[in-house]
Amino acid sequence: MKLEKEREVNYKVSILKDYAEMQLLSIEFDAIDNSKIYAELVVKKDNNKGLILEIPDYEEVPSSEVSLMRYGVLGYSCGSLHVRGDRGRSENKQPASIYFPFLNNNSEDDLYYNFAYQDGIDLVNILKREFPDLQVTIVAKGQGAAIGIVTAAVGKKVQNLFISNVQNADFKFIFDNNLDVGVYDGIREYNRNYHEKEEYLLEKLGKIDVLNYAEDVEAEVNFGYSSLDDERNIVINKKLASIFKRKKVTVFEYEDLNIHKKLIEEWLIN
Repeated sequence: MKLEKEREVNYKVSILKDYAEMQLLSIEFDAIDNSKIYAELVVKKDNNKGLILEIPDYEEVPSSEVSLMRYGVLGYSCGSLHVRGDRGRSENKQPASIYFPFLNNNSEDDLYYNFAYQDGIDLVNILKREFPDLQVTIVAKGQGAAIGIVTAAVGKKVQNLFISNVQNADFKFIFDNNLDVGVYDGIREYNRNYHEKEEYLLEKLGKIDVLNYAEDVEAEVNFGYSSLDDERNIVINKKLASIFKRKKVTVFEYEDLNIHKKLIEEWLIN
């Protein structure tokens, strides 16, 4: 599947709540496979400095209305993409298996994450169409950071990325160094069941590897990771960071899954 920079998208914007200074909106649109994708936005009516888009990590609940409003104090609107088939309202019409979300049941079906990447590109295009004067900043970790990287690389409409603990980066290194655990369990399970298809496995995963997109990111990248992380993960972080053209890399001396939020908070305050 070739990701499309800009495609015709059927979408609907609805006002859920109307406050004196801001509105709570929903956006629903038809994905490239006709899945219904959902996002929520809290949009300031006046003195709007920009739009911050959060993309949840794998199995992370999208931010609530109150959480989205916190950026309004500093003058920003904020939205959250409900990642397809995850803990939000978006549906997913792609086949799932015990190897989800990375691989299918030994078939030639396209990969789930290519559709999730396209959803991110489509949503930012809708946001720029509805709010052409607002710069879009993506804030995310893990799965969300991967979607954010590809969205910025392909769509070219994201101004800033604040990311950490990036998922889907350097699958070959992950596989060779026994990092296919936790969220990556499906990869290890696939290899157990189809050990003769290792080359096929890595070829398929290579199609969703964000290392292939990082060089095309023109946005300013604020990238953080912990010096206390597993040394193998630090190797991946350093490799990814080295590819970005415009970046500020911060290495924290403590472990925190929400490093990306500390980066955006510092940026907003300053």
